[in-house]
Amino acid sequence: MSDERERTVRERAYAIWEQEGWPEGRSLVHWLQAEAEIGCDEIAGITDNGKPVGSPLPGRVVSGRRRTR
Repeated sequence: MSDERERTVRERAYAIWEQEGWPEGRSLVHWLQAEAEIGCDEIAGITDNGKPVGSPLPGRVVSGRRRTR
């Protein structure tokens, strides 16, 4: 895992932990959820170091308008 991706996953996992009210013993669950969310964005071509790449999936909102097939 790249340093940038690990930082992104760590920040997202922390945000999930905060949203759930700082529960103890769920760090792995939060980490895996964050990885899944980040992975979906990367697979969809939505982000690459925070920048849009490639064509978005059909139905994704881009620049305030919805793309369709």
